[in-house]
Amino acid sequence: MGVGKGTSVLELAKMIKKIVDYEGEVILDTSKKPDEHYAR
Repeated sequence: MGVGKGTSVLELAKMIKKIVDYEGEVILDTSKKPDEHYAR
């Protein structure tokens, strides 16, 4: 996270999972794809 560095939703979810010590599984629904790629 920071200026000039892209972070995917999955990467962000994994970071949050580690920070909050969540032991469950992170599931990404790949069946729903956006029409365009959005970068933040």
